[in-house]
Amino acid sequence: MSHYPETGRSAPIYVYALTRFYIGDSDTVDISITKDGGLPTNALRTGSIIDNEGYFYGCFLRVDELNRRRGMRYGQYRGHLNFADGLSEFTGYTFVKPKSAVLDTRGVRTVTIYPKSTTSSDLKKEVSIGVRWSPGCRKIVWSKGKARNINTGPRLILKTTDDAGLYTIQRPRRAGRGFFVQILVIAATCPANYFYETGKCTESKKECQNGGVLSDNFDICICPPFLTGGLCDCALDRDGEQLYLNYEGTLKCEDLPGGDPKCKGNLVCFGDNYGCKCSSGWWGNACDRDFRGNLNKTERQAFHELRKRDDIVITPADKGSAIVAMGIQFYREEANRLLGNPQHYKLLDSDPTQEITQNVKRVIQKRVSNGSIDRKLGQNLLENDPKLGRFYFLPKIHKEGNPGRPIISGNGTATNKISKFVDLLIQLLV
Repeated sequence: MSHYPETGRSAPIYVYALTRFYIGDSDTVDISITKDGGLPTNALRTGSIIDNEGYFYGCFLRVDELNRRRGMRYGQYRGHLNFADGLSEFTGYTFVKPKSAVLDTRGVRTVTIYPKSTTSSDLKKEVSIGVRWSPGCRKIVWSKGKARNINTGPRLILKTTDDAGLYTIQRPRRAGRGFFVQILVIAATCPANYFYETGKCTESKKECQNGGVLSDNFDICICPPFLTGGLCDCALDRDGEQLYLNYEGTLKCEDLPGGDPKCKGNLVCFGDNYGCKCSSGWWGNACDRDFRGNLNKTERQAFHELRKRDDIVITPADKGSAIVAMGIQFYREEANRLLGNPQHYKLLDSDPTQEITQNVKRVIQKRVSNGSIDRKLGQNLLENDPKLGRFYFLPKIHKEGNPGRPIISGNGTATNKISKFVDLLIQLLV
């Protein structure tokens, strides 16, 4: 993750390599940041671990202004995560560019392209990448990896997955001073809504929501910042305007060196098919433009009034990314119908939360005792105040009668943190 991915010459650059879940101490997990092309030592003002409430979450790098070869501090940065046992390794990346009207990509740093079928490398639809036109575009050239001068002009058309790679757009005589921008084109192995498994492309039954992206090699959704859940349909904890970066709800954007309380200016990169996107609510080359959508003041006020009403329920539809408003009476009747199915639900005489919590504690204590996990991690896997799962449903508007698809949210339950920890490890293995 980088803070203000488009920055001026004198402003310091902050780059972070973070995990979203505590996974060990700094002596058992190695996280580092490097830059393609290297950096002179006099540019590195600070580089240190990010420690929050005694837990290790990663490291950061601060790069100050250079008097000579100013362009060296711009470009692609890489974050590396290695476990001490050598069994798992993960590499991510982020980008920083200089402020320049000629190199305006409209905030695009990565583009993911998909083949039109499992047997073809052609794209279903051609994809255009590049910069917004300006008079200076007459003097720019393109490179892809080590191949130079592959294109001139502001746009490049991608036609096949073979067009994937790291593209550099620059003004030749000024690149050394930082007048260049990079766009990473990621090619998915399989068509959209498919993932690669055991040597073939398999269709996924998931429909990732809220900007989530299906992983390339596993049937999981890679969720945008501050979202979690199997379909990216659950928000991480928040405290008013404060958004938490970690699953434990302790690490905030303002806790990062140079960070902003509202996460303004953060470019978040997860790799895989997700690539890089601004933090929720922000957009633009520097991720500093407030996203308000295309609604005017009157329309936004109408939405605020709807949220205050207690006689309706507003919820996403089961499919199609639609929003549904329904009467509270219909919602209650459908919920009772679903819960009344004895094949799926059973009425209990007492709350089982305490019993489940004790079982979880016993399992974790056993793992700590035999050395499978360290004590800090064991403590972090326990929910402080566990609650019952929350039942809700999403209406199937594509079916007659709009029946609901029942969902049990595990947020805050006794096994909540264990589930999130396993989810993180699976993503690292991918």
